[in-house]
Amino acid sequence: MIDLMSKPTAVNYTPHIALSAQWKVEADPAYKVVRAPQSEDFQIAVRTLSGQGQIRLRDQSDYLLEQNSLLLISRNQIARYFCSGNTWKFHWFEFQSSLPLAPYQNQLHTMEISAEEFRNINDCFAILGLNTAYSSLRASSIFAVLLTYWLDRIHSPQNADQSRLESLIGNTLQDLSVQHTVRELARLSQMSERSFRDKFSRYTGFSPKQYLEKRKLDSALDLLATTHLPIKEIAGMLGFADPYYFSRFIARQAGLSPEAFRRKANPVQPSGDPAARIDVT
Repeated sequence: MIDLMSKPTAVNYTPHIALSAQWKVEADPAYKVVRAPQSEDFQIAVRTLSGQGQIRLRDQSDYLLEQNSLLLISRNQIARYFCSGNTWKFHWFEFQSSLPLAPYQNQLHTMEISAEEFRNINDCFAILGLNTAYSSLRASSIFAVLLTYWLDRIHSPQNADQSRLESLIGNTLQDLSVQHTVRELARLSQMSERSFRDKFSRYTGFSPKQYLEKRKLDSALDLLATTHLPIKEIAGMLGFADPYYFSRFIARQAGLSPEAFRRKANPVQPSGDPAARIDVT
């Protein structure tokens, strides 16, 4: 008899990418959209297939989007956008991502659209529109392929500091069970502590402490919601030697204790015959 079990002893962080909406637009000169700020911000990717459009930001700066262009930007930066030529054919993606996109945002990138990319764009649009139980997950998976494909192809100048930060995030910081000090991370990045804090914050949008706490929180909530692992074990997997400190951390960040969050994520279903519980009076 063979009885095998596999489970992680440490948590490797997987970036979160979730596509919330996709628009396929064929605009004419009458096309004009004004955007008001929203309480919840999203990341935007605009991929222009042909024609010409323009996006104006709240700081009054403009982007002219032409064939084969890609723009990554935060939604709440956008004041208005419109067709600035005879036509503007584009796909507009709204998504959330834990990837460090700051180095790629607010600049126009031009790259030819390959047949495979075009197929993925259309598949993503078709699947998201199915509105089935798993269509959003499937579309997000395809969009993750698109987004990482774009990032790989962007030809932006990359200095040594940015390369070292990417290596640090992609390798050293993947194992969340290991504790790191800013001094150690700065040394690994070959920077002073002050320079490391400043460049890390510009690259990720978070201080080193905030970045690690966010990753640990995301992983903790996922493990609490999707596994039956003991809370003490989850704490250890995320580098918390004291499970009570871990509980206080979750309560402070999520507003619920680990036990309460797990109950909320997995409500107990009533037992018995469902038909017998229907009130027909």
